[in-house]
Amino acid sequence: MLLMLLDHVRETFFLHMQVPDPMIAGETLADRFLVDLLLIFVRRFLFF
Repeated sequence: MLLMLLDHVRETFFLHMQVPDPMIAGETLADRFLVDLLLIFVRRFLFF
């Protein structure tokens, strides 16, 4: 649940920073990519 909370409020923390488009894989930061990848699997378990 904490990971999902961080996912929803993440944009609040990055308002003062230039964040690249997450749809362009070459510009995406590695830590953000890994968190998004992890949350894909977490969402499936929370849904069921």
